[in-house]
Amino acid sequence: RNPVATTWLISFERIKQRDPLAAEYLSFMACIEPKDIPQSLLPAGPTRKKEMDAIGTLHAYSFVIRRPADFVVDLHRLVHIATRNWLRENGQLVHWIEKAILRLEQVFPDDTHTNRSIWRAYLPHVRVVLQSDLVQKHPKKKMDLQWRYGTCLDADGRWSEAEIAYSQVLEMEKKEVGVEHPSTLTSMTNLASTFWNQGRWKEAEELDVQVMETFKRVLGAEHPDTLTSMANLASTFWNQGRWKEAEELDVQVMETFKRVLGAEHPDTLTSMANLASTFWNQGRW
Repeated sequence: RNPVATTWLISFERIKQRDPLAAEYLSFMACIEPKDIPQSLLPAGPTRKKEMDAIGTLHAYSFVIRRPADFVVDLHRLVHIATRNWLRENGQLVHWIEKAILRLEQVFPDDTHTNRSIWRAYLPHVRVVLQSDLVQKHPKKKMDLQWRYGTCLDADGRWSEAEIAYSQVLEMEKKEVGVEHPSTLTSMTNLASTFWNQGRWKEAEELDVQVMETFKRVLGAEHPDTLTSMANLASTFWNQGRWKEAEELDVQVMETFKRVLGAEHPDTLTSMANLASTFWNQGRW
């Protein structure tokens, strides 16, 4: 056995006996990114004092480096590897990855600006747990976590990474709820938006058309979701300089909103503004 692993094992056995919560924290941290681990990400202990004592125990054994000013800890790379290997050899790795997914699904926030500092700190850890293909349990929670992960990447302008996340969510939703489910169509729209932000108009257009046609078939031509999807497609045409096609859709959306919601409804006024911008870009002052 590797001498480093042997030394680690002796220390780990002592920690398990003297401070079980510290051993749990070590197992948990072996399943996430070892650097910049927010203390708020660790599972809750019986008391705040026991939580701090557990971190102190790991620090005393030189397994982690505490950075109190930032409320984060770093797990030493070799300790991360040794712990993960031990969990795998003892049939516990899947269990702890599952716990990490459940914990992250619980604490990972939405993509609002006020949460930005939190989700930026959590993103690397979400990325690591989502990369594992060992976990088969809790598919809904994993899918929800993946979706929030994608929205935060999207909000941060990391569109190529968001694209991967949204694509994975889309494939999961197709299997779980079907192609015509609103959640699946929302994921298609999100994926189209990442193409849109990367200037990949043709790929965005292809998805926008699929979403629009499905909403029309399932919900009807006058449903708000259908009209929103039409407006999205018009925007894609607009960004390709295809003003006439954008205009045609904008007119349909505006007239439908007028008829269904009234001339003074905010959605109607927004659609009128979209149509005006299409005229503007054609020089039809």
